Amino acid sequence: MDNSNRISFDQFYDINDLGLTMWHTTDAQMFAAAKRVYDKIKKPGQPVFFMILTLEQHGPHDDKPLASLPAPFNQGLLPALPAKQELNLSTYLSRLQSSDEGMTQLENDFLKRSEPTVIVHFGDHLPSFSDAIVKMPQTLPAELQRHKNNPTCYMIKTDDALAEITGNSLACRKRRDEPSK
Repeated sequence: MDNSNRISFDQFYDINDLGLTMWHTTDAQMFAAAKRVYDKIKKPGQPVFFMILTLEQHGPHDDKPLASLPAPFNQGLLPALPAKQELNLSTYLSRLQSSDEGMTQLENDFLKRSEPTVIVHFGDHLPSFSDAIVKMPQTLPAELQRHKNNPTCYMIKTDDALAEITGNSLACRKRRDEPSK
């Protein structure tokens, strides 16, 4: 078999190599570790590829009481929902806010370099919310109903503010000059 066209990695860094703790690392900490690695390995004119698997958004989302979340999430943002769904969604939204803060720093670190840069940010699955998500109502166009349990929402940003890269019908599309909210 000819392997000359396959992508390979020069280096793999796991959570231990980065000095982080499995399941207790924020996205901001993960992105800061990636920046430290980049600063160590970068070479002028040489492309660099990172694939960063974050853990902050992974469940469970119902293992701590609502009151333990940071404000305003500790008050419950969706009181009309059943308690289990409320806890799962409030926890998820709290982690999402934290993740967004980390992503903003990553974008500042990498999109403001002189080298051409593309950031692809995607979710590989929906949260399960202890299987509660499959029971939650969804509003999707008819042509997307077959994807309702496995969409891949993603965002592509580049240092070229004029570039717009589109994706599939469930894509979240942004340009560099749009905020990460």
